[in-house]
Amino acid sequence: VVVATKCYFPRGRDLNKRGGSRRWIVRACEESLRRLGTDHIDLYQLHRLDPNTDLEESLSAMDDLVHSGKVRMVGHSGVAAEQLVECQWIATRARLVRPVSEQPPYSIFSRYAERALFPACLRHGVGAIVYGPLNGGWLTGKYRRDAAPEPDSRAFRGFVSDQWWAYERTEIQRKFDVLDS
Repeated sequence: VVVATKCYFPRGRDLNKRGGSRRWIVRACEESLRRLGTDHIDLYQLHRLDPNTDLEESLSAMDDLVHSGKVRMVGHSGVAAEQLVECQWIATRARLVRPVSEQPPYSIFSRYAERALFPACLRHGVGAIVYGPLNGGWLTGKYRRDAAPEPDSRAFRGFVSDQWWAYERTEIQRKFDVLDS
């Protein structure tokens, strides 16, 4: 078993329970350890880079967690190729633990990672753990141009937002076109 978890997104209404600050990264880690009932996390990822926090602060907090034994390896999720390179550069320059993983979306509908992100991962020895290979259910065949979404589907529940799933959107029509071909 590999225990992996992430930090960044809000946990409740408290403005201090979110982001990439040292305080939140460490606190979120400790809360995850408690909830998971374990003494370490194998892979701890920063779910997003925080534009309001200096990147070296975020990476330094992750480094401290590794050196304290609470975390074995660190990574990030949802970064662009240039951000991945910047993380590697800052970690190397500051002698911090380098992120070893990136988690991008990847499917037939979302292939941007092939252009620059995957090559950057290869160059810097960063593993890619892709998510969304079925693109939120689109590649399962459950969504059809001529039928309303099923009640148990993400589209029906408005996952992300109702507008995200609006069939009249150009992006949604493009998905139907690809599925119909």
